[in-house]
Amino acid sequence: MDQENIIKKEGKIQYKKSFFSNTRGELVLTTTELYHQDRKSKKLVSIPVKDIINVRTAKGASTASDMYVTYRAEGKEQTAHFMYFSLFNSSLAMGELARVQANYFAPWQQAIEELRSGKKSNGGNVSELEQLATLKDKGIITEAEFTAKKKQLLGL
Repeated sequence: MDQENIIKKEGKIQYKKSFFSNTRGELVLTTTELYHQDRKSKKLVSIPVKDIINVRTAKGASTASDMYVTYRAEGKEQTAHFMYFSLFNSSLAMGELARVQANYFAPWQQAIEELRSGKKSNGGNVSELEQLATLKDKGIITEAEFTAKKKQLLGL
């Protein structure tokens, strides 16, 4: 996947296949899919954004947060369960603790909902603006075209 398409990417997220089976890895949201991969970059679950029905987040135990993504696969509704869990120890930063206690996955939920509704998240806008700036620098588009598209992307 091209780096320009990545909207959010975060490690140390668990994908819970079942009550007894969870794998820690990296959760990645691109403009077209949400996926979880293990340390060897093997995708354990891949969900096209267009197939996502809803996203629900919940604050779990004192240092845990959960995100449930319901999606359509092969004509059936399925749910992927992601969890962030942090132990109380000296390496836990206070900012991270506050984020876990609030709702760790709230920014993920917002980014997914923006994609589902057709709105671009700020990460997507920045990537697109960078691409447009490159085109402008190469003389492929004019300054006026760049400015017009920039205003459109930023909602100005």
